[in-house]
Amino acid sequence: MSESNYRRLRKLGITGRDTPTCFIAACDRIAPPARVEAMTYLLYTGYVETHDNMPKKARNPAYIDILNVLAPDLGLDTHKDFGFDNVNTARQLGQLVKMCFRRDIGVVLDIDAFDPNYDAPGGDYCHAVGLVLVNLEPARFILRSTYLPRGLGGVLTPTDVFAWLQHQDQKKEPYIKRYPFNNANITTFPIYRPPEAS
Repeated sequence: MSESNYRRLRKLGITGRDTPTCFIAACDRIAPPARVEAMTYLLYTGYVETHDNMPKKARNPAYIDILNVLAPDLGLDTHKDFGFDNVNTARQLGQLVKMCFRRDIGVVLDIDAFDPNYDAPGGDYCHAVGLVLVNLEPARFILRSTYLPRGLGGVLTPTDVFAWLQHQDQKKEPYIKRYPFNNANITTFPIYRPPEAS
């Protein structure tokens, strides 16, 4: 994992709990040996600060652009290498997680991370967390992000995490096909493994 990269950037104040970089950090922290560049974190922060309150339809093209910036840092070609899913049961989540771990695919979940001791009431506290495999059968993992809400530390199961999962609106807007991340609560991407030297 690129833990050392994440920790270095956190010390510099580029990422951490008080930054809007949870998605980038979750990807960075689960994708060995990838290393997300500081500039990618900064561009993502700028994207969130300028686009987050816009309607989804207006911010979609900019999100594609930011995924295209992130992709090479993760060893991917373009935004098309990311997958987006929406699960509605703990069983579906468990099946997807196992399939992804078997195929060496990174998994980032959108959870509802409202913390009454830290956050203002009434806000949208969608928070991205990456999964790191501990055990495949039965599925067990730990979460990585800029922070973890109380109750989500340690080794977890899909059932443990499902209650926290964001459940997205399933309206069929005409732009959903072109922008599948709009109603996804899971982002996936292949973990790049460099070829071994012979």
